Amino acid sequence: MKKTLFILYLLLCAILAGCGSSSSGEPAEEPDLPGPGILGGWTVSDSPEITGEVRTLFNEAMARVVGVNYEPVAYLGRQLVAGYNHALFCRATAVVPDAVPYYAVVILYEDLNAKATLSDIKALTPDGRFDENGGTAGTLAGGWSAPESQDEGLAAFGKATEKLLGAEYLPIAVTGRQVVSGMNYCVFCLARAVTPNAEPCYCFARIYRDLNGNASLTDVTPLGE
Repeated sequence: MKKTLFILYLLLCAILAGCGSSSSGEPAEEPDLPGPGILGGWTVSDSPEITGEVRTLFNEAMARVVGVNYEPVAYLGRQLVAGYNHALFCRATAVVPDAVPYYAVVILYEDLNAKATLSDIKALTPDGRFDENGGTAGTLAGGWSAPESQDEGLAAFGKATEKLLGAEYLPIAVTGRQVVSGMNYCVFCLARAVTPNAEPCYCFARIYRDLNGNASLTDVTPLGE
């Protein structure tokens, strides 16, 4: 049911894409996140590629951040304000021995002079939720933990989505896994409804792989929900 609702959700985003409007004014202290289409003033990126221009802005904004190293993995989109807010999906590693990497959404503010500053960092738990303790990357209630490798989760994701109709998914990173009777994986991905001019949406897909290696898509949640 959730998969069907999400596909309908993507189709609705395609219909609403021409109805959004950009906001203007000073950047908010806690900017919202890029949603589907251009709702909320955000333009969601068609591609997760980190361009040279975006990397330059990122490096400038993060130059004074200490204690955690952030590596941009995907560019999520931008929001028009008095300048631009930019949202990036990043891999984060605390600067301590044996630190377990985790993921976070980093929001940068680019002013009218193209100078970049850090606006917000929203850590993610391994199961794709925003939480103030998300940066611990430890095992959560319910057994979710940081993945030991990307390969197993991406392989399961490929099996689960290879024959999927209605939407296309591009995997970006496996954020977590959960041992059950088999294994659950949480995969951050770019999704798009299979319709003309459909708008993209960044989301978390949950994959179940059984003990025989069969895999299925069990849940999809848009970023920030």
